[in-house]
Amino acid sequence: MRNTLVVVALFLMACSTADSEGVAEPTPESSLWSVDESFIKEGAPFAFIDAPEFAAVGAVDKVADEERVLLVKHNETLKAYPYVYLNYSEVVNDAIDGFNYIVSYCPQTKSGICFTNRINGAPQPVLASGYLFKDNLVLTDRENKSYWSQMLLKGIRGGQKELPIQTTYSIETTWKTVKNYFPEAKVYIHDKLQTKGARTASNGSNHFGVVLEGLEERIELYRHQSFDKLRIRETTVGGKNVVVLGDREKQLFTAFYVQPGAVFTLRSDFPNVMLGTDGTVYNVFGEAVEGPKKGQQLASPRCYNAELWAWQWFFEQTAIAF
Repeated sequence: MRNTLVVVALFLMACSTADSEGVAEPTPESSLWSVDESFIKEGAPFAFIDAPEFAAVGAVDKVADEERVLLVKHNETLKAYPYVYLNYSEVVNDAIDGFNYIVSYCPQTKSGICFTNRINGAPQPVLASGYLFKDNLVLTDRENKSYWSQMLLKGIRGGQKELPIQTTYSIETTWKTVKNYFPEAKVYIHDKLQTKGARTASNGSNHFGVVLEGLEERIELYRHQSFDKLRIRETTVGGKNVVVLGDREKQLFTAFYVQPGAVFTLRSDFPNVMLGTDGTVYNVFGEAVEGPKKGQQLASPRCYNAELWAWQWFFEQTAIAF
């Protein structure tokens, strides 16, 4: 019995000595996040989509006029992604003429954003991880080595932690607008149509936001109601002039960098919407379709639509401009 007590005592002393020497505790999984883990929710990964199917606009009959759609245009090809279809996987990997990109939609925050899929110079297919950060979509690569917050536009875990994920230009609008003005578009479809969470609320909670002065520093918001008809608003982003273009009827909002002193007037022949003082006509994709700058395209700041509560939860410095 005495020998047993001696062994136990020695064991306890050994443990105490090990603790005093700073033996590391196992690192909890949650410590891998660069954001407040109390706002992380975990779920099952979504379907991985890298070979999407498309149909002609006239062949699609299951999308209502008011449903929201994300448009991506590259060269002469235009693709439309109705949220009622995108809602199934929340993320689609796609390409146009060798240009690879990621289409994403979060039904909770009602934010649709497109990203380039070149990370560290190489194409990186991604999917919806099943995690949510502040009720917003978290993307991950297929090997789950990195995780990105959709609305923060940056990595929040893994090898890309705190690094930005680059956006690529897209426009959100309605299916009615696509049918009336973009009948040439190829429409993303499948047999798992899901309407829940795919429609933008009609109570004025959805706002168009422009990211100012770098990640997380300041968001300038625009109420959809402020664009009761096609309108142009002006602002500055990182010292650069920006025009914000909006049309509540078509539920279409976008923004472009412009030269200092540039003045634009509105045109009524949608989708050609802006006329510069030099006679250049621009469409809603920022493409110069007529005039001395024909063939050029305006660059765009980081901008997208989301619910007001989501903007305010993600970014402390949110200012409602109009």
